[in-house]
Amino acid sequence: YILPPEYLDIGEFSDGVAYVQSEEGYQYYTLEGTLAFSAVFDEAFTFDNGIAKVRKGEEKGFIGLDGAFVASTKIGNLSHFKDSIFIHELRDSMNFMYASGKYLFESGFDQIGALVNNRATVEKDGLFGFVNGQAKIVIPMEHTPYPNYMQFSQFKNGHVILQRLNRYAMIDSLGKSVLPAIFNGIGTYGELIPVTKGQGWGYSNKDVRLKIEYQYQYAFGFDNGNAIVEKGDLSG
Repeated sequence: YILPPEYLDIGEFSDGVAYVQSEEGYQYYTLEGTLAFSAVFDEAFTFDNGIAKVRKGEEKGFIGLDGAFVASTKIGNLSHFKDSIFIHELRDSMNFMYASGKYLFESGFDQIGALVNNRATVEKDGLFGFVNGQAKIVIPMEHTPYPNYMQFSQFKNGHVILQRLNRYAMIDSLGKSVLPAIFNGIGTYGELIPVTKGQGWGYSNKDVRLKIEYQYQYAFGFDNGNAIVEKGDLSG
């Protein structure tokens, strides 16, 4: 045995350590079955890229591989954004925060989305835009939210879909227009882009020219020169 079967819970080994729950609380053990450090926590999670989320009493945040808090708070919640940047969430606002506790913006946001393709959605006062992995606004907050926009307006292949006046448009990672807001639906960006105006799906190129006519019930994005399409009850 590395760790004998006498614990309440054992997490996955990552970065050479795993959390172990006993009656005393949570501690971290190495692959040799020895304590990584002496600190005991009330809650603990698996390490990821050198940090792990923990709670000790009222203090919650992230620790390094030495067991010391890298970033923590006693009010609200803390999540990791990227590198040394965290997201501090209070009851009615969210803000980017350095490990030192310094905020990156004077006032917070209503919502902050996940970082995908080095872009994350930020919303404030009924408008949203995008920040990069350094939490710098790279696409101005001038877009109007729509139902489930935090899910649908995530970057894929360096591009994102937006809704304007009940139509969909596509922009690139710097906010430049790729497809205007003339479509009822837009798929994933690629060699050709799946689009529909309500009567079947086809494919447009980057110059907004229809290259494959509207004829499919649904069309997926191209990958290495091929794309799956649905027609009737069949796929091909």
